Amino acid sequence: MTPTQSPAESERPRADLKRGFVFLSASFPSKEQSPHDFENADAAEISQAIVAVTRAVLSSNGQLVFGGHPTVTPLVLMVAQEYLPENSAERREIAGRKGLPVVVYQSEIFRPYVPESTRNLFQWHFGTVSWTEKDQNEVLEFTEAGRPKPGTAPKSLEIMRTKMIAETKPFAAFFIGGMEGIRDEAKICRAVNQRCQLFYLGAPGGAARQLAEENLKALQGPFQEFAHDMLKSRSYPALVQNLIRILSRE
Repeated sequence: MTPTQSPAESERPRADLKRGFVFLSASFPSKEQSPHDFENADAAEISQAIVAVTRAVLSSNGQLVFGGHPTVTPLVLMVAQEYLPENSAERREIAGRKGLPVVVYQSEIFRPYVPESTRNLFQWHFGTVSWTEKDQNEVLEFTEAGRPKPGTAPKSLEIMRTKMIAETKPFAAFFIGGMEGIRDEAKICRAVNQRCQLFYLGAPGGAARQLAEENLKALQGPFQEFAHDMLKSRSYPALVQNLIRILSRE
């Protein structure tokens, strides 16, 4: 038992997700695309919740899958580094033998605009990127800063989301922050696997807060105990670890 563990914690068995996929739907709302979600979102809280989910899944022998996002992708991959060997050759060997525990899906339409710093994280084998085909009729629109506009290329994004969830078949999904897109991803999760457990974390704000309010009574069985915490709690590590522990017994 370590100095920071209580007797109960030291005796509690580690959760084992048996390398099953957990889906992460998270983003920082855009003021231009969704003013309401932007106003009630807290970027620091969104980051903390994302880190908590990533750590809980990877420390429990799970795999995390999500759609590439310019701010979420590097955050998750840097956390994933904590659960991988320091040696790049060893990480490459893991990637070839059983696959890295973080899989990022990204549409080909965005390939030329992925920052070099993010590309390096994939080249260093902190995670795997899976490219999906783009809609040939779509053309990206850009902000004054030269970045793709939020919400651009909706058909290419739909292709990516559908393939991502259909291929990995996640048995659970966490929704953090975000805008209208997380509703689309929740619907796809349900369509692919009706038993997929959907967890909306409300405290960071964004569209996930409204979804948490709407689904407060939808949780079943042992998860119902944590319904209020999912709506209000900012103790993300404890909350997510409790949910993961239940998932590992399902």
